[in-house]
Amino acid sequence: MAEKNKHGQYVNPGNQGFQLITNSNYVDKTMLIDLLNAKVGTTERLVCVSRPRRFGKSFAAQMLCAYYDCSCDSHALFDDKKIAGCSSYAAHLNQYHVICFDVTSFISVARRNERPLSEVPNMIVDALQKELIEQYKDFRNDMPLTDCILRCVEDSGRKFVFIIDEWDALIREAKNDTATQKKYLDLLREWFKNISFTTKAVAAAYMTGILPIKKDGSQSAISDFDEYTMIKPREFGGYVGFTESEVKSICEKSDVDFEQMKLWYDGYSFKNVGSVYNPNSVMKAARNDDFDSYWTETSAAEGLMEYISQDYNGLTKTIAELIAGIEVPVDTKGFANDLTTFRGKDDVLTLLIHLGYLAYDSEKKIAYIPNEEIRQEFQKSIREVHHSATLKRLQESDALFEATINGDENAVASQIERIHREETSPLHYNKEDSLRSVIKLAYYTYRDHYVQWEELPSGEGYADVAYLPKYDSEYPILLIELKWNKDVQTAIDQINSTVTDDFYKYFGGEDMKGVDVSVHNGDIDWGKVKADGIDFAILRAGYGRLASQKDECFEQNYAGAKAAGIPIGAYWYSYAMTPEEAELEADVFLSVIKGKQFEMPVYFDLEEKKQFDLGKEQVSAIMRAFLKKVESVGYFVGLYGSASSLTTHTADDIKSWYTIWLAHWVDKTNYSGAYGIWQHSEKGKVAGINGNVDLDICYKDFPTIIKGKGLNGWGKAEPTST
Repeated sequence: MAEKNKHGQYVNPGNQGFQLITNSNYVDKTMLIDLLNAKVGTTERLVCVSRPRRFGKSFAAQMLCAYYDCSCDSHALFDDKKIAGCSSYAAHLNQYHVICFDVTSFISVARRNERPLSEVPNMIVDALQKELIEQYKDFRNDMPLTDCILRCVEDSGRKFVFIIDEWDALIREAKNDTATQKKYLDLLREWFKNISFTTKAVAAAYMTGILPIKKDGSQSAISDFDEYTMIKPREFGGYVGFTESEVKSICEKSDVDFEQMKLWYDGYSFKNVGSVYNPNSVMKAARNDDFDSYWTETSAAEGLMEYISQDYNGLTKTIAELIAGIEVPVDTKGFANDLTTFRGKDDVLTLLIHLGYLAYDSEKKIAYIPNEEIRQEFQKSIREVHHSATLKRLQESDALFEATINGDENAVASQIERIHREETSPLHYNKEDSLRSVIKLAYYTYRDHYVQWEELPSGEGYADVAYLPKYDSEYPILLIELKWNKDVQTAIDQINSTVTDDFYKYFGGEDMKGVDVSVHNGDIDWGKVKADGIDFAILRAGYGRLASQKDECFEQNYAGAKAAGIPIGAYWYSYAMTPEEAELEADVFLSVIKGKQFEMPVYFDLEEKKQFDLGKEQVSAIMRAFLKKVESVGYFVGLYGSASSLTTHTADDIKSWYTIWLAHWVDKTNYSGAYGIWQHSEKGKVAGINGNVDLDICYKDFPTIIKGKGLNGWGKAEPTST
């Protein structure tokens, strides 16, 4: 019999690994255990979870090992975790023998000892067999591994839980060695597709990897496994990475900006889960207080350039579309789950989904670049790619921007016409959607200097396609008007008639510096505020739906700012949970600001968590109710919101019609939507105001617009828009 509580390296390794993890800033993902407990001892007991590198696979393996291993007592590690509240908790805690190993460790040993990868399967068997024979003194040295395991089950009355981390490492590393791959898959079949062994010895198996199980013909090589992938994670979706609530908690504890975290590392989304973040990058960004691409620290990053360089029909164009921000259709069926068997571009795109370079919408069956971190990896790789067609497209796009900026109309016309001819079928040659696609492909290196917009409000109309220079870019605004069967002058005349001076002030004029204040800022010396270079102020008028909730300093702030000659606006803080309550809040707000004149917009401020918990549809309905009520009586009204709430909880029609006051406390915002005012800090210092104050930058000449339209108490009333 085995020595009691003796731990091996691979057989019953104990709980020390998970203990080290919980000693750090651990995010409780123990409810994964409850999912597996429901499968233990059933026909669903074989589970294979694939996700990108550095998405927490090894942490999960250590956690499961500590929970199931019968050679240790793990109550102290789990009694305060979420799993402890589940009915399955005590029934399975430390009740099984565990075999746990990381395939990459065996590969490393093989390479260090200059042994071929074909020996890795035997190395795994030998290591497990050796430990079992050492723990069970009456086992013969010549007993096969499966016999040792069966004998152990018979003697102890406990079955085994197999936990295999990086199960697919040998498939990836020996990608051109089919004999080694077959030998390894045969070993897995011996354990998990063997009626005389699997049913008697295996309580459950949990394998993690980057790729799904390799296909053998048209069927999975180990067909009894249930697979949970980046394409279909199903009930394991919440354990692919960190959920949004988990990331918010990390940001609060680490005092880092959640909006920035979302822009950098969000973008993956799964049914019934919502947003999922890269956990490795989130933790490093929080620990370092530095938002950057941490993807380069994983070996998976080495593969991107190789795969986007593949010479498959349509792949170069598709990569260009992805970088241009276009969602692309992808057929994920038929992918062989390896790194070499590609039938075409769909297989390459499917691999990039599994590697985490692309996110996938399983309902729309489209792929897209998920976030800023991955965008930077594409941008970097695309310029290093060793593929003549891609390099040529990059060079042509850069040259097109230069020709456009320098006014070389012949060069611009020639390049766009060539792409139009090559990339558009005759049947759709003159359709507007095709023309838009041509523009995006032609200018697809725009991300170096620009943000791309379609149907951008431009004053009296819309710009078909607009390239707006980034915050730190010296490039000019580029506006593109799409016309078919019309002359050049017609397009120019339309631009001149619809794009007003206000548009250029919005995106390229002198910025106005402002503050927003409330009773919490105390008594304010508005003369000193004006002298300190403040150009405008937004005043809190109040909150809620009662007249008694008027801001106690609103009247004196209004009078003081007016006396100092500072243009002012106002905002109302909401607690509304229904559109009806929002209308009541609008009524009170209108009663408070009645008879006053505002040079800046008046805003609706919705930011309570309980409101966002209602979901995007209800939140947007609440917003519309307030905004329309205030707009209907002659006010230029807008919406205040964070980068996150504007992205996840605000309908597009609201953002396109009402001016936006963006709250994002960073040095440089990555929010891609349009906004007229940016609240960039909550810790500003301004003469005349005690303590910290919110600081704002305005990019739009609101006083001219509002007075010109006779809104906000300046005369006539008409509908407002951005």
